[in-house]
Amino acid sequence: MKPCFSGPDCWCRIIVDPDGRECNDCGAMNIANCQYVIDALNKTPGTETNVNERHPVPWHIESVKECGCRYVVTTAGLGENDLEYCVSCVGQIRKEYVELFVEAVNGFYKEMRS
Repeated sequence: MKPCFSGPDCWCRIIVDPDGRECNDCGAMNIANCQYVIDALNKTPGTETNVNERHPVPWHIESVKECGCRYVVTTAGLGENDLEYCVSCVGQIRKEYVELFVEAVNGFYKEMRS
C-alpha cells in the first residue's frame, strides 16, 4: 500500500499489486480497510483474528442497475444508500480487483463471522 498524492498524513491509501499497478483510486479506501485487505491477501500470520469494527465481514458486492458499476458494502448496507456501510464507493476499486478483495477478506476473516 502507498500514500496518495497528499502524502503519508492523508486518511486514505492506495493498494498496489505486485507489479506496482494501483488497485484503487485515491480517496477510495481508508488506511484501516486497505490494511485489512492486504493482510487478507497476504494471509499475514496473526492478523486473521483482527476485527474491522467499522466494516465487519462479510463484505458484499452490489451493482448499480443503470450502469453495472460495482461497489463494496457490509451486510448492514445491502440495499441501503448509506455511506456508513460502504467499504468503497462505485468504481473506486478497479473492476478486476473488486471480487478478489471481497473474497480474500471474507475468506481470511471467516472465523470471525461465526
